[in-house]
Amino acid sequence: MKITNWQETVVTCFSLLVSGFLNGHTQVDMGIFVGPQTGNVVNLGLNIASGDSEMWVRNLINFLSFIAGCALATILIKKLNSKSKQFMIGWTILTVATISFILFQSDLPINLNVFMMSVVSGITLCFFRKIGHVELNNVVVTGNMRSIAMSAVDTFGFKNEKSFSTFVIILVGVFFFFLGALLFGIANRLGGNHVLFVGMFLCFTPFLFMPRSVVD
Repeated sequence: MKITNWQETVVTCFSLLVSGFLNGHTQVDMGIFVGPQTGNVVNLGLNIASGDSEMWVRNLINFLSFIAGCALATILIKKLNSKSKQFMIGWTILTVATISFILFQSDLPINLNVFMMSVVSGITLCFFRKIGHVELNNVVVTGNMRSIAMSAVDTFGFKNEKSFSTFVIILVGVFFFFLGALLFGIANRLGGNHVLFVGMFLCFTPFLFMPRSVVD
């Protein structure tokens, strides 16, 4: 059964929520964002210059692991000729890693957590990218902000009505990323098992929208 455009949109929106949630989590607990690599590379240079070996090693692991995640996702996408299989396997990897991180992060070395979540961020970037007819970046905001600005100029400056839907969709995507971080912040402030419960909701809900059969 083929995955529909609507199903792809729903899962991509949840991937934005999870990405925002995870980056909020790793920033609070480990001092890094596992998705946005621009800031990570800047911090890598700054931490090498300052002699902070603990942090620059962490930044380097983040950088290399993110690349590894993108490479792994590319291999899986090429090997799996079914979009339904790609989505099911990609989301299963994301779910297992996210829930494991929430449950066991305090028992694992920080650098192992960084490795695991950076790989997952790279996988997420490659698998889940489309809302409606628009392809976007679900782990960073910078590229999406450029697209928002360009589509806004086309829409409101040059009266290109076709660009309006692109403008709205990417704006919604950025909002979902922000909302994921906000949800982590609220859950973390409430304490207890709220982070786990919110994480489970964000990870398990998309399975309800997956095709019943993964055979296209």
